[in-house]
Amino acid sequence: MKSRFLFLAIGSVMHFVSAQGQTVPAPVTVVNAPTIDTALSGLDAKISQLLDTANKQLESADKQLKALGNPDTPVSPSVQAALDSGASSLGQPTVELRDNATRTQELQALTGSEVFDADAFGTMTAIGNTITRRDGTVVQRDPEKYKFDSVAMKQVTDYNEIRDAALTRKRELQEAIQLLTEQMNETKDLVTVNKLSTMITALNGQVQDCNQIILVSQADADMMEKELLTTSRVITKGERERRTEFNKRTTPAAGTTNSTTRTTVVVGDPNKSFTGANPGQANTTSSFAPNLRWGDYNTRPQTNGSGTGTGGTPSP
Repeated sequence: MKSRFLFLAIGSVMHFVSAQGQTVPAPVTVVNAPTIDTALSGLDAKISQLLDTANKQLESADKQLKALGNPDTPVSPSVQAALDSGASSLGQPTVELRDNATRTQELQALTGSEVFDADAFGTMTAIGNTITRRDGTVVQRDPEKYKFDSVAMKQVTDYNEIRDAALTRKRELQEAIQLLTEQMNETKDLVTVNKLSTMITALNGQVQDCNQIILVSQADADMMEKELLTTSRVITKGERERRTEFNKRTTPAAGTTNSTTRTTVVVGDPNKSFTGANPGQANTTSSFAPNLRWGDYNTRPQTNGSGTGTGGTPSP
């Protein structure tokens, strides 16, 4: 405010001089002259402070730009080698599971002889395809008897193959990830770090795919075993029912008679116990054959005191 009054006072004096056309011999007094110097000094300090802040911001932005890096600048040879290794691992084909159509074709082609060489990774002795009898005769095994076991073993074999392929693939991916991680730890360029991080994320995704493939393959083998056991029970039960129905006789309907005449079989003479030579009339009904009637007949040679047989001679 004091500076403002000072400028107004000077302006009034100059206006008065111009209006009179002559110089007034009155003295001119400058009011608060030290205040101008103070204001200018504070302004210079403020400007200097702003300039310092701007310079610091420019330096920080320059550092950030340098840390961010230039996307158009080629990466170092070591980083490029790591990226190429990751891209090569990422581009390899994944392990594929067999669909039902493929599995059906493979299982139907089995003969049963596939299990003759099974030895549980060398921990047991395989049965082989021949059998040696006691007399030294060598005969071939019947592969049809082992077909069920061959189907079950095929699922285990498929699981082992898929598991080995998935683990091999997983090791390759992990090696590429390790190389990329080492390069990322040594890199200060954010653009390069972003490239490495993106590649690592993609490779980690395929590592998880390998784990899932192993689990799915195991589940497939377990479900196939359950299917085989269930089918076996169904077939066994069906065969038992078939035999039961096969041995049954049809019961005649009420009111119907059997027109077939059955001949009564008469054996022996009912008047001569079991020593008679001539057949007699029907006697007691047999319990196991309705048409068989027991009579009497000579069942063994007649003997006398000398021990010689008399054939069909009736006893006295």
